[in-house]
Amino acid sequence: MLDLQCFLQVELIVAFAAFAQGFTGLGFGIIAFAGIAFTQWDLERASVLTTFLLLFLNCTILFAVNELFRPHICRKLHMAVGAAAGVLGGFLAGAFTAAGPPLALFIYSRYENPADAKSTLQVVFLTATLLRLFNIVCFGDGVSLEIIRIGALSVPVVIGFTVMGYMLTRRFSAATFLKIVYSFIGLAGVLNILKGLQ
Repeated sequence: MLDLQCFLQVELIVAFAAFAQGFTGLGFGIIAFAGIAFTQWDLERASVLTTFLLLFLNCTILFAVNELFRPHICRKLHMAVGAAAGVLGGFLAGAFTAAGPPLALFIYSRYENPADAKSTLQVVFLTATLLRLFNIVCFGDGVSLEIIRIGALSVPVVIGFTVMGYMLTRRFSAATFLKIVYSFIGLAGVLNILKGLQ
């Protein structure tokens, strides 16, 4: 069973990841997964919990889907770039629960205003999450009662911090916040490598 201190660490990581997703339109998977380096959890449980929470996260910001139906001036890249981004994103989603970077790069490049791409990203991420969750339930043994309990307790945190991040998007510059996010991911990655070497 997860002790209270570790549970609070997981919730803090989940809150930060959800805020980043709401603020930038991506990042929940990679931040939550990488952040588990700061806890006693193994990567399998981190992956299952992250996937479970991604389902609720992507449904939360579907209110941005109305942006899909507004006309946009696009700078279209060749679809081969999109296919390559999809393959790479699928690999990253399967291995690390983090499909965002290549898909976001492609999707953001097709919009004149990057904030308008958030709704498209969420639909893509929701589809990928449903497929990953189906794969975990059907072929994995990582789903446990503990994961479901912690996931259920984390849902309000995910929804609250995602909405908060989304609301603050238009008020503050993302530049400083992204430096914090990249530093966190880098530090967590180093800790995961050190953890694996032990």
